[in-house]
Amino acid sequence: MAYADQFYKDANGGLHWLSALDQETAARMGLALPDPAWTVLGQAEAQAILNPPLTLAQAQAAQMAVLTAACDAAITGGFSASALGGAYSYPAAATDQANMVQTAAAAGGGLLMCESAANVWALAAHSQAQAAAVLAAFIAWRDKQRQQLATLTAQVAAAATVAAVQAVVWP
Repeated sequence: MAYADQFYKDANGGLHWLSALDQETAARMGLALPDPAWTVLGQAEAQAILNPPLTLAQAQAAQMAVLTAACDAAITGGFSASALGGAYSYPAAATDQANMVQTAAAAGGGLLMCESAANVWALAAHSQAQAAAVLAAFIAWRDKQRQQLATLTAQVAAAATVAAVQAVVWP
C-alpha cells in the first residue's frame, strides 16, 4: 500500500500529522494508524485549524499593541527644535529625555547631543533657556505622537471587522 504525508482530524477536532514513514511503520507493527475514525484533511483545512482566523477582539488587541509600539518608536526616534537658532535634530531615547530635563533644570544649562543642518552630530552647549526650549519642543512632539495614537486606537476600537482593524496603521 502506498502512504502519503497527510493531516488528519480526530473525533475531538484534534489535528494530527502523519508522514508516510509513520504510517508504514505503524502498518508493519500492526497498529491502526491513522485511526479509522480520523478524517483526512486537505492542506487548507489543516492550516485553518493550525492558524484559526483572529476574532475581532484578538485583532483589536494585536493592532493596539502594534500602534503603541509604533508610537513609542516615533517618540524615541528623535525630533527637531530650533533652540539654537536653526533646525537641529535631537535624539529622544530614555537617556536623552533625562538629559533634556536635567539640562533644562540646571541654572547654567549644559550639553545636549544634537545634529546640525550640516548633518553633524555633536554635544552642543545649551543655556538653560535653550535647553528648556528643546524640552518644550520634545514635549510637543511627544504629545503629537500620543494624540495620533489616541486617534488610531479609537478607530481600532470602533472597527467592526478584522479587516477594518488591520487597515488602521501608523502613518
